[in-house]
Amino acid sequence: FNIKLYEIQKLINESDLIVAHNLKHDMTILRWYGISFEETPIYCTMVSEYLLAGQDKTRSYSLDNVSKHYGSEGKMDIIKEMYWNKGIDTYDIPRELLKEYVLDDCTKTLIVYDKQQPIIDAYNIRPLINLQNEFTRSLSDIELNGFRFDKEKAKNFIDEYSKQADEYETRLKELSGFEHFNPSSASQLVAMLYGGKLKMKWRDWHMQTLKSKPETRYYEKEFKEEVDTPGW
Repeated sequence: FNIKLYEIQKLINESDLIVAHNLKHDMTILRWYGISFEETPIYCTMVSEYLLAGQDKTRSYSLDNVSKHYGSEGKMDIIKEMYWNKGIDTYDIPRELLKEYVLDDCTKTLIVYDKQQPIIDAYNIRPLINLQNEFTRSLSDIELNGFRFDKEKAKNFIDEYSKQADEYETRLKELSGFEHFNPSSASQLVAMLYGGKLKMKWRDWHMQTLKSKPETRYYEKEFKEEVDTPGW
């Protein structure tokens, strides 16, 4: 077992970049067994996709959904359907079938990674992507070791900085000149700061007069707007 861990550590140390989907999960497990990721750059396709999507909470960021989003097939269902859903432990699944499943996961993750790179460059947000991927290490530390939490201090911190954040957001909206500009969206903020395509999306109430009945109904409708911005 120690020999296998040594081989894994050697592969990580010799790598230029570790790429995975939901990297924190796998990295935390390996770190529990003593594997170090401190010397190797890391990249999570799930974290990166969340940022590229403007932190859209309505989307699913599983590898299955992200893979389909970029035009590939979803994940292999055979392991889940034939084994996990029936309560069969991973250790009891045939090795060759697991190997095929893992290779399929890796291939789809690599495809997603390659698809994301030109979009990251187009949005000019690589520093943000790198920062958030590095922060994954801190989240892994928290899951492994926990952290001290001062509830009262945290509440005071939230009250103070939430007010400042609201003021900054209002000011940024005023400066942008766009009513539906969302400063919390990484892609929109980058477009406004450095120039590019500003893609805005919002929901609002819409009125419709029915032809068949003498009445009017209201419903929530999604609106989209895309404009070119020169940057500040």
